[in-house]
Amino acid sequence: MVFRAAFLIAVTVSGFCSLVYQVVWDRLARYNFGGDNTSASIVIAVFLLGLGLGAYFFSRVRRRHLTVYGLVEIGIGLFALVSFSVIGSLSQTLVEVFRPGMGDVGGIRILTIVGCALFFLPPCILMGGTLPLMFAGFFARQRLSGQALGMVYGLNILGAVTGTFAVPYLLLNNLAIPDALAVAASLNVAIGIVAILLDYWVPTAPDIEDAVAEIAPSDLAIPASLWLTFLTGFFTAMVEVVFIRQAFDLLPGAPYNFAFVIGTVLFALSLGSILLPGRAWVLRNPPVAVAGMLGAAAAFLVVSCILAQAMVSSRILVPDLERLGATWAYYMVLCFPTFFFLGGIFPLLCSAVRTENIARHTGRMYILNSLGAFLGAALFHFVGSETIGARNSLVLLVLVTLATAAWLASTADRQRLPVWYGMAAGVLLAFILLPLEHLLYGPSVARAPTAFIQEGSSGIAAVTWESNGTGEAYVNGQGMGQLPTEPKHYLQLGVALSAHPEPKRALVLGLGSGTYVRALLSLPSIESVVVVDWSKELPRLLAREDVTQRIGDTVSDHRVTVVTGDARLAAAVLPINSFDLVLDNLVYPTWVGATGVRTPYFFSKIANLLTDDGVYGITTNYARWRSDILAGLLASFDHVYENEVGHMVVAADIDVSRPGFAVISTIASEMAEKSGMTAASYQEMLRSGLMSLKATDIAAAPFQEDRVFSEYYYTFDEFLTFLPRF
Repeated sequence: MVFRAAFLIAVTVSGFCSLVYQVVWDRLARYNFGGDNTSASIVIAVFLLGLGLGAYFFSRVRRRHLTVYGLVEIGIGLFALVSFSVIGSLSQTLVEVFRPGMGDVGGIRILTIVGCALFFLPPCILMGGTLPLMFAGFFARQRLSGQALGMVYGLNILGAVTGTFAVPYLLLNNLAIPDALAVAASLNVAIGIVAILLDYWVPTAPDIEDAVAEIAPSDLAIPASLWLTFLTGFFTAMVEVVFIRQAFDLLPGAPYNFAFVIGTVLFALSLGSILLPGRAWVLRNPPVAVAGMLGAAAAFLVVSCILAQAMVSSRILVPDLERLGATWAYYMVLCFPTFFFLGGIFPLLCSAVRTENIARHTGRMYILNSLGAFLGAALFHFVGSETIGARNSLVLLVLVTLATAAWLASTADRQRLPVWYGMAAGVLLAFILLPLEHLLYGPSVARAPTAFIQEGSSGIAAVTWESNGTGEAYVNGQGMGQLPTEPKHYLQLGVALSAHPEPKRALVLGLGSGTYVRALLSLPSIESVVVVDWSKELPRLLAREDVTQRIGDTVSDHRVTVVTGDARLAAAVLPINSFDLVLDNLVYPTWVGATGVRTPYFFSKIANLLTDDGVYGITTNYARWRSDILAGLLASFDHVYENEVGHMVVAADIDVSRPGFAVISTIASEMAEKSGMTAASYQEMLRSGLMSLKATDIAAAPFQEDRVFSEYYYTFDEFLTFLPRF
């Protein structure tokens, strides 16, 4: 009993540490490589691939499974301790190796994929080895049963759920990232030591180990189990990615979206793993039981999507960070039923073969499950979303799942074949016919009288148009700005131009609604404009004829080059001393995916891009970090000016406090009109608005190079306070 209790605690804590690492490392990947839900999809896919590879390699261990398991846990902990510095040096090395040019529009994005793969694979391979080693070490001392195997698997996932919630609400609200990693690493090392001690203190039962390890494999008890475990992995990961994309449509920029979706999915999988494999109806006819669970998962996916569509469109239950109770209820409705039934399938398939080496069998099943998950996330994100869209991808997934369930049931129970096929056809028909626009595109886009939508691998871009002739641009649910023009952008551009009135080469970081680009193209001095934006879909959308007819040309002009990628990497790889004007139109530094912008390192790279008399204009998206941002600017530029009226900070290595206005005067009337001001007041604002800042004006000391802005703003106590609110 002591061995069983100690082992199950270790299994749970191991799962806790794994998801702490995934969430924290995902944040570090964004900090160093950038991105939004694209990074989340890449991280999920690579994470799952590493788990599968590790499960396969370590499943070939024949003896002393707990000792090897302990060494693996210690190895994971040691990697975690150095991971903070590893990923930073890796990102710099990749920049130097690849150095994509401005014409290589996909080069910066490739850095994200390669960087995530190189960083995540080594520790994830170790993590993947823990499951077969745990199973082998446990079942060399306990009789194998589907219920016991489901208990071990389920507790491991339940620990992962706790880790997912602990990062945003507990760890990173109280600890710096290196300290949070050190806490998890210490737990891993402790687990490893305990596992090694258990291996030597608690002997194996010879009759059990011989039966498990030495008898040749027999035929699988469940037909096509290899395909089934692949399909369940594919289903799980693809739907996770779809729901994460949908979460960003409903809660744009929220750092909690990952926890909302992944946490709920893992919770459902854990309960399904614990409760379903030991049920009497499962044990009576496993093939029919697996078919039923597959069919139920597909059916509940359809039902959940329809319910979510209804809740969002009617505003009955819409996710809201101020109403965490309602938010968690929404994601429970969306995720729990589907993944609860999926959770019972994998341990049941693993326990179907009782005469084969359990570590090797689990490793083989796990790598197929992880390979399916990797392909599910990657194929949907990079192929399905680009070609047939999210809705049709889900329909195709449901069709394949229902067909597999119906075929599997028919092999064991042909008398009910018409019933199975009738249920499958009804569920699929409901999914195809019912509207899901609110679910897939978000309420802001779905409610617009006219909406132009572009789906793709980095999410969903949309342009909505109202009957009064005004519109809005959206990327992944986040408003990018008004259309056809954004008055405040003209005001901000005027502030920047007051410091450099005749720019020839401009760099725009963040396309937004395209107002900056269209305004720059109207300047007679402009020869080229380079635009860096993470979204692949927004430039495509703004170049469509039905959009350009309403707002004019934005990115199709021969002077415009669009670079698809993250601004942090772009600042490191674009040619130095190339731009007269850099306009920073990026988001708030605390939004998910934006961590790492507005830091001294980023500002130093921007300074390198400017010519000797070049000017950097940054919109005042301070969030709550004004002193830190201004301190970072002062560390990289000789002169920093703040213009509160124009909502723009100007930084340069030359004194621009006495700017010239020759070119400004020629466009002052147009910009003043678009800014809602008279030409005279506009000119006066530009002339008198710049206030020079010194280091003594900044309340906070300059922050360190490796500091990451805090995205998470609810403590655990606040989480408990908000949770009951509906």
